[in-house]
Amino acid sequence: VSPKGLAGILLIVGGIYTMHLKSINWQGLGAPLMSLRERTSQLALLTGLTTAGYLLVDRVGISYVDPLLYVYLIFFVAAVLIAPYIIWKKSNFIAREWRANRLSIVAVAVMYVASYLLGLFAMGASKLGYISSVREVSVVFTAIIGTLVLQEAFAERRILGSIFIFAGILLIALAR
Repeated sequence: VSPKGLAGILLIVGGIYTMHLKSINWQGLGAPLMSLRERTSQLALLTGLTTAGYLLVDRVGISYVDPLLYVYLIFFVAAVLIAPYIIWKKSNFIAREWRANRLSIVAVAVMYVASYLLGLFAMGASKLGYISSVREVSVVFTAIIGTLVLQEAFAERRILGSIFIFAGILLIALAR
């Protein structure tokens, strides 16, 4: 990772950290670390570690086979292993949900697979550290939606954190 790329990654991490501050002042800087005692913070950290784990698995997977074949194999194996159990336990719910929301289900499935494939192709074309960091642009969209649509508090921290994340993504793009 180049110095610009590393600076971009650090800006993204700093942006995410800033979004979780209780206030923008020197006294509030340790608040996110102190919140690791809370169950929700522990689960968020576990989610981040899990994401890092599957990114590494995906990177290794696409080093052996083409991303299209990789996605096919991932979903095929999941369907073979999980679908029988789900159908056995929830067949009435699945049938009812399919009748009510067929188009939405298909649209979401197509978008999910397409976004996953795009991520895999990006992983094959660039450094994993860059790709995993740039994926955090979703945090920016979440902050904007939370602030503007849901009227959540702490808008100034979320906007400042979003600026850091966006600046980090720009640095990573320039580092290529």
